[in-house]
Amino acid sequence: PDEESVELEIKFEDIEKMIIDEIDKAKYIIHIAMAWFTNKKIYNALLAKKNQGVTIKLVVLDDEINKKQGLNYDVFETYKMKKFGLYKSNLMHHKFCVIDLKVVLTGSYNWTNAAEFNKENCNKILGREVVETYADKFNDLREEVELDELLF
Repeated sequence: PDEESVELEIKFEDIEKMIIDEIDKAKYIIHIAMAWFTNKKIYNALLAKKNQGVTIKLVVLDDEINKKQGLNYDVFETYKMKKFGLYKSNLMHHKFCVIDLKVVLTGSYNWTNAAEFNKENCNKILGREVVETYADKFNDLREEVELDELLF
């Protein structure tokens, strides 16, 4: 699409397949902000891309759901976001992925095994301004984790 246009594809079914297909097309970078990430098929697709030289950066929630699944996030450039706020109960609840600064995948779908059995949605968005907005948000989240690690 040209700089001003936005293309949108909305999925309510076969979401895991769409995500893996988009990961498989990546050539340079994949930036992921995902509250919960326990899906081994998606993880393996990312690992394959990393082994092909694609840069993969991940912001994930630092909680028990992610910890107990046994996926080794540390093979990627990973930023684990702690709960925050007055009572340390607020969550990084994002679910988006930016691929090659050209495509955004976002919606209700967490990259979990359970999501395959829920009523979920995932939108594929192409459009420079939209993609740049998500890329900027990813960088904000990453910097927030880095700052938190420096201070605490």
